[in-house]
Amino acid sequence: MDKQLVKYFVNEYKNNTNKEETLRMKETVGGHKTIYTMDEYLSKSLYIPTRSDIFVHFKKSIIMWELFQQILQEKMSPNQFLVLYGMKKSLSMPLDNVKQEVEILHELEMLKDNKLTVKGKRLIDKFENYFVKAKKKTNIQLMGKKFATKLNEYREVFPAGKLPSGKPARVNVRTLENSFRWFFETYDFSWDEIIGATKMYVNSYEDNQFMYMKTSQYFITKEDKNKVKSSDLADYCDMIRDGVQPGDNHFKEKVV
Repeated sequence: MDKQLVKYFVNEYKNNTNKEETLRMKETVGGHKTIYTMDEYLSKSLYIPTRSDIFVHFKKSIIMWELFQQILQEKMSPNQFLVLYGMKKSLSMPLDNVKQEVEILHELEMLKDNKLTVKGKRLIDKFENYFVKAKKKTNIQLMGKKFATKLNEYREVFPAGKLPSGKPARVNVRTLENSFRWFFETYDFSWDEIIGATKMYVNSYEDNQFMYMKTSQYFITKEDKNKVKSSDLADYCDMIRDGVQPGDNHFKEKVV
């Protein structure tokens, strides 16, 4: 598969809000530009995957391309790596010139006496890491067993109804869940610190009818124009750790 073609489809998928929309791509074939629709491209395959499957395939293809480039940098061919990997896994390789490839692997010091050397093992371990993905933590692993109860407790600290800005103070629980996933991945504060910090924040705006107060979502995290995320919640959690109590008047927001 052409590397540029793969990159194009991946980028189109990321930027396209309608994933069912037909995508097109120009591929150079024999010096001529050929336009494929997604359906036409899929018809060239030996199997018929779903549309989501094909994009996963494209992403994996980019990884495969990078893997092949790394193999070539080691001055070995993909077939030689295949033989090396097969010997580690005790697999028979469907190649006609296995003996010749084994001889070259000995010359490259990947094998010695038909056994993998330390160099050969390290090479395979390095390439296998291309396909190792960190398993996404569940909400319970990330935010604790009582995260659903704590989310609601956090949300209810904020006043019901709209803020003077016209935005609802209490954001939807699912939206808060996503924001808190980022928060817990970034910081190490406990729910007790979070609730205490939130009460301190909301109380500081109460006397001014919550003028200029952030919503329950933006208090957790908000991006600036440069896409940099910050968290007022984290700052208030630091106050809690410093021993500041929610009722301390000298930490009330100065609203003008």
